Amino acid sequence: MLTEQYETWTADAWVNYWKNIYTYDYLGNVITKQSETRMNNALEYLSKLYYTYDDNRNAIKGEAFDWVNGAWESRVGFFSFSYNSRADYYTISGKVVAITYELIVTNVSDNELSAKTYSLSQNYPNPFNPTTVIQYALPYESNVSISVYNTLGEVVKTFNEGAKQTGSYNVNFNGEGLSSGIYLYSINAVSIDGKQNFQATKKMILIK
Repeated sequence: MLTEQYETWTADAWVNYWKNIYTYDYLGNVITKQSETRMNNALEYLSKLYYTYDDNRNAIKGEAFDWVNGAWESRVGFFSFSYNSRADYYTISGKVVAITYELIVTNVSDNELSAKTYSLSQNYPNPFNPTTVIQYALPYESNVSISVYNTLGEVVKTFNEGAKQTGSYNVNFNGEGLSSGIYLYSINAVSIDGKQNFQATKKMILIK
């Protein structure tokens, strides 16, 4: 079991603001995530997620519940599903989500497979401490840079990725040395021929 907790300094004392409790199976897969938040001067249940995996450690099912009037009720939740032995993640929302996988054998690497559109994914994990993964996809060969900003608009880290072929890529961000809080990360991708320009920004939370 792993506990992730956020506290605020209030009236000369640390006060619990919210908490996530994770449980794992023997392979290290997350099987439950229980969230609690501060209400009426105490932490109270908020939501709970259940995950199921296949023999290859791919997430195949998720169930979401909220704490309502003293009982767990099926509600829409936000899942982070892992697959490929937890090397990759994707996010989706729903009450009960079932996933199937199709195995395609090919002689090219993942990054040589064509992406249909430019995209910047939500980092995972989020909140994080101190490392997280930022994923992006390119439908054309492009020059790429990724920048991380604090809420004052100051750049705290820049990844000059250079020219990248069509495909999906991961960037590992380490927030060690930075203060807890909200950070923004943005991508600027320009196709080699200069005809396509993609920009996007997302928010992430560093908690220590």
